Amino acid sequence: MCKIAVHVIPGASRNEIELATDGAVKVRITASAVDNKANEALVKFLSKLLKVKPITIVQGKQSRHKLVDFGEKYSKQEILRRLIPPHEAKVLP
Repeated sequence: MCKIAVHVIPGASRNEIELATDGAVKVRITASAVDNKANEALVKFLSKLLKVKPITIVQGKQSRHKLVDFGEKYSKQEILRRLIPPHEAKVLP
């Protein structure tokens, strides 16, 4: 299984993925963190972006820090490469 730690920031102005300087994956989601809406939006956003199903949150459903399972089809490096192509990567402080 390919599991990646993700820091989710709900209530953002747009859905986007960024890479922090410590290597963490940060995902900004427009949905609010109410009634599981941010979790659902995160899974939908990542599924659409990667064209990978199923994507599940295996840890941190009530937290901004989540462990997301992308299944067995791709390696962690492939998922990260597809999430944040080098030419589009933004590095946050």
